[in-house]
Amino acid sequence: MILLLNGMVLLLLNIGLTLIISWLWDTGVQEIVIYTKHFLVSETKRLRVKILPDVNSTKPWDRLELLLFYSGIRNYFPFVSAKVWIIFCMLVLSCSFLLVAVLSKKLWYAAWFCIVLSVLMRIILESTRRKNLRNTERYLLELLNVTESFAATGEEPIAILSHCSSYLKGPIGQALRNVDRQVNQGWSGRMILEQLKVRLEHPKWQEFIHNLNVCSMYNSDFGSVFSSSRRSIQAYLTSKKERQSIKHTAEMEMTAIVVLSLVILMVLSKFLMVSISELMWGNSVSKGCTIYMGLIVLLFFWKIGAYEKE
Repeated sequence: MILLLNGMVLLLLNIGLTLIISWLWDTGVQEIVIYTKHFLVSETKRLRVKILPDVNSTKPWDRLELLLFYSGIRNYFPFVSAKVWIIFCMLVLSCSFLLVAVLSKKLWYAAWFCIVLSVLMRIILESTRRKNLRNTERYLLELLNVTESFAATGEEPIAILSHCSSYLKGPIGQALRNVDRQVNQGWSGRMILEQLKVRLEHPKWQEFIHNLNVCSMYNSDFGSVFSSSRRSIQAYLTSKKERQSIKHTAEMEMTAIVVLSLVILMVLSKFLMVSISELMWGNSVSKGCTIYMGLIVLLFFWKIGAYEKE
């Protein structure tokens, strides 16, 4: 009976918090309506354009919106904003809490289960975002090779990108398949390129689309943009492979150091006839050494994470 009362109170609190979030929230990925005149037919077109938050924003709701957008969930469920995601997570966690609490009859088990479930949902979003980033990087060079071959025809970049959509897979192919539909709806070339730029997260993709947009503004040579972008991406991929090899070497060396330290602890525990826990935490000297080694490992992983983000 107490569990049911606690569950009812938890559901009422979640409903109240959901209503507050729905009332206050008006940020995130916004769709604005613009009006433009068609090039051939003198009629006004009503277009919906996505406006993303600032990618360098430190606000948690902006970071969540970008995470949802670049993880690919919004491609399949366009209505899933950060507000909808938070409400969905609250409902899932509430139902999970009630179910585990009723089955186990222990609130601590239910609380820990909800914490693990929330962390797991976050890990799923992060993993799909990294997967999309890797797939974008995988097909970037192929995109430049295909576009450079089409550049000899002298067509506009929008037409070239539309042709490339049937040759490419992954997130790049999905992003380019909307080009024909946007052209038929009356979108201008600059507007299409601006929307393509924010569709994918990779900096080299955004740099390539930005260069195309600048060239379309000044009627420059598109062929030189394709060739220079291909050289830039090749240099970027070569540099990234070198950095990855350095990172893997450092991880292997740290793993060897940790394993060797554990072997030394086991040998010392047998030689001194004490347990490993007592050897690591038995007196102030051993506590200091253990904390020192733990700080070294944490510093290593922090530096590796910062090195990967550079």
